[in-house]
Amino acid sequence: MLRVTPELSYGFDENWEGALYWLTSVGPAQSGGRPVTDGVKVRAKWRPRSPAPDQPWYGAINLEIGQLSRRFFPDQTSAEIKFIGVYQKNLWTAGVNLNIDRALRANSQVPTTVEVDTKLAYRVTPEDHGDLRVGLEHYAFLGPLRSQAGPSTRMTSAFLVADLSLHHWDLNVGLGRASGATADKWILKAIIGVPLD
Repeated sequence: MLRVTPELSYGFDENWEGALYWLTSVGPAQSGGRPVTDGVKVRAKWRPRSPAPDQPWYGAINLEIGQLSRRFFPDQTSAEIKFIGVYQKNLWTAGVNLNIDRALRANSQVPTTVEVDTKLAYRVTPEDHGDLRVGLEHYAFLGPLRSQAGPSTRMTSAFLVADLSLHHWDLNVGLGRASGATADKWILKAIIGVPLD
């Protein structure tokens, strides 16, 4: 399975950012190898303040609303809120996201679910030499919010990742191993950030 998600984001100021992204995938089991659309999402992120050397803690709240394909999400319309916390001091960066996801229909087929994502990274080069960081990312889908999730609904994945910033371009690449309710056991991911101004 190949997933490609183009995203266009815009920072209105130091505190607010908006974005639109389009989910696509290619998989022989679903489309005979042809790209299909999994839906679109819009998001808004609010960050109370920017990171600063004398303030290692900072956070943000991210709200996403999407219209998704039925194959991808039975209720089709969804909302997700992410509570983001980051600690950055000297060469180390640690972060955690609490994600709550629910359908926007009154009689939804999919329950409200919870995911907890964490990251720990270490900067191995000076910022003026490309700012290369290596670390670990862990994603834990815990299942329904109001009930104890069994092994059949839980899913976790752990990645060895590298982050590189060079000439205002950002690159995140990772190789991960997943377990639980997923058919994809090995995952290769890449995020490329390109400035447009």
